[in-house]
Amino acid sequence: MRRRSGRSGRPGTRRGAAGTAAAVAPGARAAPGTEASTSERAAAAFAAARSRVGMPCVWGASGPSSFGCSGLTSWAYRQTGVAIPRTPQGQAGAGTRIDPLAALKPGDLVVVRGDQSHVGFYAGNGQIFHAPKPGTQVRHESIARSGMPFMRGVRIGWRRASGGRPGRAPRPPA
Repeated sequence: MRRRSGRSGRPGTRRGAAGTAAAVAPGARAAPGTEASTSERAAAAFAAARSRVGMPCVWGASGPSSFGCSGLTSWAYRQTGVAIPRTPQGQAGAGTRIDPLAALKPGDLVVVRGDQSHVGFYAGNGQIFHAPKPGTQVRHESIARSGMPFMRGVRIGWRRASGGRPGRAPRPPA
């Protein structure tokens, strides 16, 4: 099956040097700093987090056998080689703000509560994947029924874990 090319963000596409969309071969990785690489990393981080479903929630824990909310998200991104801040408030400002909830893609971060004190992964269909609170387990849950109001989404850009500003995408070459 031939991959379609078109707008950045469609499966199987990436931006070329001239800013035009170019097909990504099956199994190939998109160029760093592109929208395609950002979504690949978000998907990989989300998959890493989902591998921890059912693990115990412990306030402040950052894995791999127990997690607090921001410990889960930072641990999952670290598995993909991307460093993001450790606290929910830091993660809320780490990438591109996404509003409204309907604009989120699975793998984006979801920041809830007015004081931005809780974070998880957007799982699609109005669901959050998170470490809800101490004494519970890492799980999927409806954002609307969680009792925590949605504040914003965050799309984390590509950045190596070994330096630079966490979660920020480098500028593409001119």
